[in-house]
Amino acid sequence: MSTIIADNLTGKTAAGNVTVTSEGGAATFQLQQGLAKAWSYFEDQSVTTSFNVSSGTDTSAGVFDLTFTNAFSTDDWSGQYTHEDHVNYISASGRATNTLKTVSKNSSNTNVDATDGNVVVHGDLA
Repeated sequence: MSTIIADNLTGKTAAGNVTVTSEGGAATFQLQQGLAKAWSYFEDQSVTTSFNVSSGTDTSAGVFDLTFTNAFSTDDWSGQYTHEDHVNYISASGRATNTLKTVSKNSSNTNVDATDGNVVVHGDLA
């Protein structure tokens, strides 16, 4: 098996165009499209660890906003949010190129602060 050691990958035809062949060899995809562009783990409404997240803000009961270090090119990114309570989602009203708003609710549909939350976001960075 060969080993490639590199500090930087740049596409041959375009800088951001690095093509990867599927396991079966029948399909290809762009490497950068399959990478998470931001993620965060937070406890008690405080960011514990993250990638491409500069800060988190507890805006009200059950609502926690994350700010991206590097903005997305549009607000058409895809994100997932999970936590230990009953209902959780990324609010469409809090969706922007540089922020997202998480909402956490218990089984009674009441907003509750998440004890721990996990967010991952895919999309195109600016």
